[in-house]
Parts: sequence; structure tokens; C-alpha cells
Amino acid sequence: MSMSQKDWNDFIVQYEQFHAPRELEERLRQMGNEYQRKKHPSPLFLWSRRAAACLCCAVIGLSVAANTSAAAAETLQNIPIIGPITKVVTFRHYQSGDADIRTPHVTGLGDKKVEEKLNQEFDQYADVLIAQYESDIKGMGSSAKEAVTSSYNVLVDNDSQLTIAIRTVLVSGDSMEIDRYYNIEKSSGKILKLSDLFKGNSDYAAPINTYISEKIQKSSEDYFTDTDAFQTIAKDQNFYINKSGKLIIVFDEGSIAPAYRGITEFTIPTDLIAGILADGSMIH
Repeated sequence: MSMSQKDWNDFIVQYEQFHAPRELEERLRQMGNEYQRKKHPSPLFLWSRRAAACLCCAVIGLSVAANTSAAAAETLQNIPIIGPITKVVTFRHYQSGDADIRTPHVTGLGDKKVEEKLNQEFDQYADVLIAQYESDIKGMGSSAKEAVTSSYNVLVDNDSQLTIAIRTVLVSGDSMEIDRYYNIEKSSGKILKLSDLFKGNSDYAAPINTYISEKIQKSSEDYFTDTDAFQTIAKDQNFYINKSGKLIIVFDEGSIAPAYRGITEFTIPTDLIAGILADGSMIH
């Protein structure tokens, strides 16, 4: 599918304005509720409320800054009343020709080693995209016609979970989209694999495979049915957990269905896997 420059421009992701993190909003709300419960405040309490109000104003200003500054995010997490606040910021923005690649970094996870590992993965992924683009453009010479855009989106950010999606679109005659998901458990700082969501030694693939196969059979004309037909999910299967706590299994373009269908997703009913979910699983 050949794309015009206008079509390409339509692919470029526009970033929405960020807002204060949910953790911050909730903690400020709790502080406000505590004040309202004090019907007959003492002079000391009145002083502390005024001080807290000033702190709230300062924190709100910091939260806005944290959306664009990793240093500001670190400042937020060092305020005792507020504690750790996870933020995702644009660490690097590469623009050259028809390439537009944004690299995210995470701050405030509470585990520096996990932060470094995750951010290194983001950096390495962007480095590969940039190196491949520059190599292709150099090889094409004056007739170079290739574009790449890579952006990120925070799908879920709550008390227990941070899920980041990186969406990359490559255009060179045809177009191809590649989506990658990172699911982080905030309590442990762990980057989750699909197997981490289930009890040890459970055959979690069986119910998921059965469900996906049944869905494909109901719309077999939309999927491959020959040697490329779906067989089983992979050990490193691409997935994410949405805001409703549902498990979404994701397949790349052209992997189990024709590329024109784009990214293929299956929402797995929780009742099919409830008996084998790990204790404290984020799926519900």
C-alpha cells in the first residue's frame, strides 16, 4: 500500500497535554478530606493546614514540571507526604528528514535498577530504529523515500500498575506498524512477562489458545488458514493489561492475519483464566 506525504503526516502522533499524576491527585484529595473531618481545629492544626495548603500549591507546580523534567519528577518523590510518584517523560526526540522518534524514560518507580533496565531497553530500541533509518537513507541516496515515526503512550498509570505502549510506523512503499508493550508492577518494580500473571507451572497457554482459536474460526476469512495460521501464543507473547484489568493478547501485522488488518488484539475473558491467576494478579 503506497502512501502519499499527506497520508504519512496523518500517521504522526500528536501528544496530548499531560496532567497531574493520579497518585498525586489522590493524595491531595485525602489530605483535603482529613482537614474537613476536623470540625473544631486547634491553633496548631490551623497553622498546619495553612502550611499544608502552601505545600499543595508547590506540589501542583512541581507536578506540572514533572511532566517535562526527569529532575522535577525526582524532586516530587522526595517529598515525604507525597512519596514515590511514577512519571514517564520524553528523554530524547530524534528528528531528521522523515524520521520522528521519541524515546521515553521512567522515573519514580522506587527501584533504580529496574528504572535503569527499562530505560536502557527504551534507548536501545530507539538506537536500532535510528541506525536502521540512517543506513537506509544513505543507501538510497538522492532517491531516498522512507519514513519512520515512533512514539509512546501511557495506557495505565494507577497505584499498582504502569503500562507503556511504544508505537512505531515504518513507511517505505508499504507501511508497517509495530506495537510493543511494557507492563510494570509498581509494588515490586518488575517488568512483567505473561507467565508472571499466572501460578507457577500452570498451563496458562491452553485456555488462551483455545479462546483465540475459537474466535478465529468464527471469522476464518479474516485470518491465515495455511502454514501461517495461528497455532499457539509465544513464550515472549506481546500483551498488555488495560485500565479495566483485562488481559489483551497482541499480534503483529501479518503474523496471523493479512497485514491490511493491522495489529490484531484479543481480549481474554477473565473467567477463563481466573483459576490459574497468581495471587495479587493485576487481572480481574
